[in-house]
Amino acid sequence: LPDSTAQAREHYDRAIGLIDSELVRKPRDPTLLSRRVLYLAKRGDCPRADAGLASLIDLRDPPLYAVFRMAVALEICGHRQRAVAMIEQALGAGFELAEIENDPDLRALRADPAYQRMIQRRSAGSADTRAPGP
Repeated sequence: LPDSTAQAREHYDRAIGLIDSELVRKPRDPTLLSRRVLYLAKRGDCPRADAGLASLIDLRDPPLYAVFRMAVALEICGHRQRAVAMIEQALGAGFELAEIENDPDLRALRADPAYQRMIQRRSAGSADTRAPGP
């Protein structure tokens, strides 16, 4: 809501501060790192979100929600192609499509032809791997 922009920024600042204090104890925690990146992006601080994404991209086997948060942050910061690729990675690892379809921050991405093609490819691929019917 337009009237709550300043209030939202304050809340994101507070959340980022709390995460930063936890990161002192667990500096490589993918959940904390991905939440921090997402909150920075939602706050409008894409340069810092992008820097945080760089450290997350190299993690081996990040949790699915961390991958999803990275995709949302990428989309918010205007990196649509990378966001679609990250969503495809999350889906390939078992993330639920319904979560992606319901996220308001991904509304424009879901309308993008690249996203639609990726979903169609995945649907066609899953139909090809099903056992033939009777």
